Amino acid sequence: MSKYNMTCDNCGKVEHVLIDGYCFDDRLLEDVEFEVRVVNDKVKVVVEESAKPYFETLNEKLWLKRAKEFAEETDIVECPYCHNQMLFATELKPRSIRKIVKTLKI
Repeated sequence: MSKYNMTCDNCGKVEHVLIDGYCFDDRLLEDVEFEVRVVNDKVKVVVEESAKPYFETLNEKLWLKRAKEFAEETDIVECPYCHNQMLFATELKPRSIRKIVKTLKI
């Protein structure tokens, strides 16, 4: 069984999910979305197509590394179709309340 859930309650099986850069870097990456795919139970992250021009002035390699680290640790992601939150991890990990609140944008 995979460590990651790729099924949205509304849309069913999805090929990728989204995470917002705000979750791991506050203002610099606010509203910048990253596509997260799971290949052979490993997380792969790319900058969402609409954000690529913004990354021309940033260190894309650094931010992709941070996005991947965040994706591997997070429990909540966004469906790319209906944009509802969905549970990503099949095994919930202990996390600080601050990370949970930031992920949920409360």
